[in-house]
Amino acid sequence: MDVVKFLKYSTDRVVALLLVVLLAPLLLLVTLLLLLSGSPLVLEERIGERGRPFAMFRFRTLRRRSPLDGAGMQEEEPQKTAFGRLLEKTRIAGLPRLFNILIGEMSFVGPRAAHRQRADTYTARQGRRLLFRPGITGWEQVHERADGAAAERIELDLYYVDHYSPWLDFKTLWHTLIPRRRVRASAVPLAPSPGPENPAAAAGTQPPAVATTARARLRRRAADDALVVVGAGGLALAVIDAIELQGFFTIAGLVDDKTSRHGSTLLGHTVLGGREVLNREEIPGRAVVALGSPRGRESWFAQLEELDFDLPAIVHPTAVLGRDVEIASGSLLLAGVIVDAAARLCRGAILNTGSIVSPDCHVGEFGHLAPGARLAGGVRVGARTYVGIGASVAQGVAVGADAVIGANAAVVQPVPSGTTAVGVPARVVRGAAPAPRPTPNVAVRAGSH
Repeated sequence: MDVVKFLKYSTDRVVALLLVVLLAPLLLLVTLLLLLSGSPLVLEERIGERGRPFAMFRFRTLRRRSPLDGAGMQEEEPQKTAFGRLLEKTRIAGLPRLFNILIGEMSFVGPRAAHRQRADTYTARQGRRLLFRPGITGWEQVHERADGAAAERIELDLYYVDHYSPWLDFKTLWHTLIPRRRVRASAVPLAPSPGPENPAAAAGTQPPAVATTARARLRRRAADDALVVVGAGGLALAVIDAIELQGFFTIAGLVDDKTSRHGSTLLGHTVLGGREVLNREEIPGRAVVALGSPRGRESWFAQLEELDFDLPAIVHPTAVLGRDVEIASGSLLLAGVIVDAAARLCRGAILNTGSIVSPDCHVGEFGHLAPGARLAGGVRVGARTYVGIGASVAQGVAVGADAVIGANAAVVQPVPSGTTAVGVPARVVRGAAPAPRPTPNVAVRAGSH
């Protein structure tokens, strides 16, 4: 567990203990009143952090089910009692979940506690919502709509996982205390806008940068599953393949700064233009950066984040993920990748085709493992570092930021930042050479897996 999570869950337990002590008279009174008509508690099985099942506590709000009615038939839908409706309305029914927090099964803020039937159907990407303990409230709950599809609710939980911070927890708790009608008014709409947000912008009387506001991007992001792919080179072939096989998003087009590629197609998708198209109203508010150069990716991320684009992680269906793997926003895990338990992939990391990350490894922001690269256990790879095709890094070795590991190199000693290491065993060269041009991937199409 990282330091941020440790502080989060430690704070949860301290606050939960204080609330239990403060609310003890109320909890005891409700328990005694419910005991008059049966058991006071209901235990609901849920799936928690790292896929572990647990019993979620709540006060009983339904009238006690009779074994058989007069016709010998069991009642199918027990009704809420008047007292149960009062408990639900005042949110007292959920107070026993404080004990789930005390024993380390839940948090005050986190993804919604999953039912076993639903968790069993999660894809590798959806399963990332189990990286956090379930919350009494959460980003999905405060933005919930009655007509929201299950996939949309999961996306809100994944947003929380990808963007977690103490400030996001504070905002979620704040919105939980606001009446639901006001929260919905400020929440992300889940239906497409019937027309342009700004008629003047639609008529061309305003510059595109003004017309495309953060609110418009949020609306488009929630309204559909479209995204744009940045890059139209060899890596984009494998990324497009992963997106299409993953099945969560549709590709609206490609963006590439090379003017010679504008108007061309790649795997049936058109290159719409360069950076200038990002401010067009029809461009989705979601993007995937398919560039192999670590510094190039970093530059694009900065611009896309400034324009409020969402940058989802892409995980190929054939990728194998161990328990407690952390995958930050914008990461790419391509075909045949293996990531073992407790590994951490920072923002914008690339695990190219067939690369292997052993337990407890750390790949820094915009780090790139080329096809077939292998990290033994406990390896630390710095930000913007490129590990070449077939290269391997021995257990516990640290590779600094902005380093380059040559193809088929065997790294057995630490590699300083800003250097290049080549050979078997790898020899460190002071003063890094430019990062090698990534070898184009041959996309693996559906049906060949």
